[in-house]
Amino acid sequence: MFSCVRELRNTIPSNDFTVSVKVRLLGSIEKTIHLCQQLEKCGVSFITVHARTAAQKHEPIDTKALRILKDHVSIPIIANGDVFSLRDADRLYES
Repeated sequence: MFSCVRELRNTIPSNDFTVSVKVRLLGSIEKTIHLCQQLEKCGVSFITVHARTAAQKHEPIDTKALRILKDHVSIPIIANGDVFSLRDADRLYES
């Protein structure tokens, strides 16, 4: 995956297009941080994070994990999951 993202970024200048990736939380926050940091190093413009693991299908999203990720990368983190209304989006933004 990293080589694909790196090749795309090297082919398309950053001032012409953004390159983004969507990921889920991995089994540990450390693994997810590492993944996001590696994607950042590859030149990704932003990362969308579905804030639960694949096994957490119907559990609430992990806003704590989103905050931790935000503190460990310098590119924007876009939250994904559990937003069905503007009120939900506002609550997520404030958390």
